[in-house]
Amino acid sequence: MSGKTYAQKPPGMPTQRQPRMGIGQYQAAGFTLIELIAVIVILGVLAVTALPRFVDLGKEARVAAVKSLAGAVSEATKNWHLVCATQEGCWNSKSALLLSTGGVSIWMWNRWPEAGGYGGVDTLVASGFDRVAVGNSSDVWTPKAPRDPSTCYVRYTEAGLLGTAATVTVDTSGC
Repeated sequence: MSGKTYAQKPPGMPTQRQPRMGIGQYQAAGFTLIELIAVIVILGVLAVTALPRFVDLGKEARVAAVKSLAGAVSEATKNWHLVCATQEGCWNSKSALLLSTGGVSIWMWNRWPEAGGYGGVDTLVASGFDRVAVGNSSDVWTPKAPRDPSTCYVRYTEAGLLGTAATVTVDTSGC
């Protein structure tokens, strides 16, 4: 011996053996497919129940609807403004005037679609919105079931004077 001492196994202690593997056999390490599927299903159920608490997709839908309506009203009123420019007597009219084109008629005031619920701009708005305020010179629409109708709306205000433009304003803070 070379002077090194080796720890000897105490007498009566069994030897520890590693399992012997045959050809084509392996020792399993990790999770089974069933365990992985069970974990994925549990995480899916938790996600489905918890996600609506953290994400309010309804608000995003109402905001998008209000912005879409504002864009539609703005473009439609601009188109009718251009129709007025091509119709005889409309451009210089200082009173309400009924314009018709393509089977659609609309009342005009100061070269822009009239507001106030008399067959003006309100005829351009699709269903899905409630007209909540009708004045002499403006119309206000909200989506159905807004959180706060006073801060979730589209307002159209007709041109007050000849040569001024109609306006479309939007508030989505309460949608």
